[in-house]
Amino acid sequence: MKKIILLFAFSMLFSCSKSDSNTSNSPTASSTNDFHPPSWIQGNYKQTIGNNVIAQNGFNFSSNDLVVVTSAGSLLSQQGSVNSARTYGSQSVTVIETITNTLYSAQINYPSGQSVIYAFDKISSTKIKWQAAPTAEFTKQ
Repeated sequence: MKKIILLFAFSMLFSCSKSDSNTSNSPTASSTNDFHPPSWIQGNYKQTIGNNVIAQNGFNFSSNDLVVVTSAGSLLSQQGSVNSARTYGSQSVTVIETITNTLYSAQINYPSGQSVIYAFDKISSTKIKWQAAPTAEFTKQ
């Protein structure tokens, strides 16, 4: 659990966004300045074991953002982070998304060479797995 919380905290230090709304089986890369999570992942997810919520941390996906929810309940918009970085001079922040019927991945690239990758596998219509913490499941609420 500490590792997951640390991963959330670390990823929040380096957050950005990008997107593509393609839901085909072939991965696509996009370099637009917005997130576009596919419809199959949109919703609010919390960490669970079975159907029991074990932590308040999780993710909220909308049609144009990926929001990280910390264990303290703070909401960290990745689109907001990208917009902030651009406002303060990092115009070259890019977001590359890969979208299939079972994978959603957003890679945020900063001009300093740092990248943050959020990658999720679809387990079922209500469960996803975050690749950074492969033993953790997140259930749609």
